[in-house]
Amino acid sequence: MVGIWVATAIGHPPSVGFHVRLLSPIVQKQAFDRWLQPIVVRVDAKARYYLDGTPIPARRIPMALAGLFQTRANRTVYVEGDLDSNFGDVAEAADAVRSAGGRVVLLTPTRP
Repeated sequence: MVGIWVATAIGHPPSVGFHVRLLSPIVQKQAFDRWLQPIVVRVDAKARYYLDGTPIPARRIPMALAGLFQTRANRTVYVEGDLDSNFGDVAEAADAVRSAGGRVVLLTPTRP
């Protein structure tokens, strides 16, 4: 059994990318408590970024998050892309969160 696993592992290159966690829509709709809830970064279909609802350029997200993290024990950041947003833009937001020392949780939008 080990020989088969080794042969299989050699045939597949290691995964490249970043780890994310997805939350179900039920978890997303819980009551909001600003001291317990993580921060939200949203990306719309026109590649505009929002930090807790406030527009922000992508390049400023890490600095803004670093400031927020100074007063929080929870460094979890929800990254949410609109239904028509580009995945590359969402990945850029997730990378900005990670570069600030945050933990990324991707939210999947639901269709109306």
